[in-house]
Amino acid sequence: AYAPKASDRGGEPGAYSGDPGSDPMLAEASPVFIHRLSEILLEGLGIVRDEAGLRDALDKVRGLAGESSGGTLRERNRLALAAAMLESALNRRESRGAHYRSDYPETDEKYRRTTAATLENGEVRIFLRSIPERRA
Repeated sequence: AYAPKASDRGGEPGAYSGDPGSDPMLAEASPVFIHRLSEILLEGLGIVRDEAGLRDALDKVRGLAGESSGGTLRERNRLALAAAMLESALNRRESRGAHYRSDYPETDEKYRRTTAATLENGEVRIFLRSIPERRA
């Protein structure tokens, strides 16, 4: 859903004419798209979060991805990042720092790790990495 397309480089190697408007890699996301995505994320990733709100926002991002399937590379990248942020927040079933979940208000030590996301075959994959111990 979020993977780059073969057409993102404009076809043949060297096809870039030097005009930023002719290179799909440099094409900006549309202001309407940015506004819609921003509203979804402001609502879903606000100060107080819960599973229902995060899932609703993720569904809306997926819907926007479906509408924007032919969108610019920058739009697809923004959608992938939005999905990764929402999936990460859903995966972290605790409250810690600026991440407050009303459905999980306590801190859980099993999440005392760094959340990482990768994009594999167009799908977001979330995993936790250990935090290295600091030496005094």
